[in-house]
Amino acid sequence: MKIKRIYKGMKRGISLLILALFFWLLYQYIDLSMLISSLQTVRQHPWLLIGGLVIYGISFVIKALAWTWYLRGRIRFSTALIGILYSLFVNHLLPVKAGELFRAYVCKEREGQDYFLALQSVAVMRGFDFFILIGIAYVGLYWLPFPTEFPLVLVIVFTFIGGLFIVAVIRWKKELFRRQWNFFKETFWRASTLPIFVLVLLSWVMEAALVWTVAVALAHPVHSFEAIWINSMTVAGQTFQITPGGIANYETVMSLAFRTIGDTIEFGMTVALITHGLKFIFAFGAGAVVSFIHPLSFENVLYMKKKGGIHR
Repeated sequence: MKIKRIYKGMKRGISLLILALFFWLLYQYIDLSMLISSLQTVRQHPWLLIGGLVIYGISFVIKALAWTWYLRGRIRFSTALIGILYSLFVNHLLPVKAGELFRAYVCKEREGQDYFLALQSVAVMRGFDFFILIGIAYVGLYWLPFPTEFPLVLVIVFTFIGGLFIVAVIRWKKELFRRQWNFFKETFWRASTLPIFVLVLLSWVMEAALVWTVAVALAHPVHSFEAIWINSMTVAGQTFQITPGGIANYETVMSLAFRTIGDTIEFGMTVALITHGLKFIFAFGAGAVVSFIHPLSFENVLYMKKKGGIHR
């Protein structure tokens, strides 16, 4: 319990630090008239933005297909898609990432699946996301033409620190690590998971389309892999979300990611504010649609959590 409290305290501390950094960056680099001018520029390219939103939306269709594939047809594709869109909506509505609970609950209600097993499958899919995002981050740090060598030095330092931390955890929790390692081998380390990895990777590539199209609309295009790397780093940074949809966190990480590849903080923050606004519109629109198709009671979902549906 003490380790858990320390972890939560560190996570909250980092979250608050990112929040404070956001307001500082906003004050230092963003001028309201400049932002309005950028919005007017983007509005001149409606079809480009619509195309970006469509590809962004298809990325969730691909994620639903991957989840259906992982469960080997035990849930319908429509259920997987509704669950994922509910998760997206809830994560943009609440200051915490509670979307996974709703995703599992949809699976339970529509397919009669055991809630714990459904939640476990959601956790596995998040595991696929994690491995893909980490992979993209490391490939980008090696392959992208950064203006300085600092990012590479930074990743080496953090990799070393992370390695020491993992070794310490393994020595401290040998039995827990053994169980988790066996679960990892059974779940991820097999040929049948390769198509799932490919689908999840494709979904993250497609999700970056919105970043790319907004940059193009602002007459400052970025390389396609740069857009993928920036989007992946931004999503990974949402681990420290303490506001609805990761407001402030999203903008801070994305603007710093743009700065890392040689762009300005101003441009990165502008792209972040516009893309995040579009993602909110998409999330609430998708939420309205799935709420109409399959209404859910927030109270029932939270009751299932309190009842012990997660720790059964």
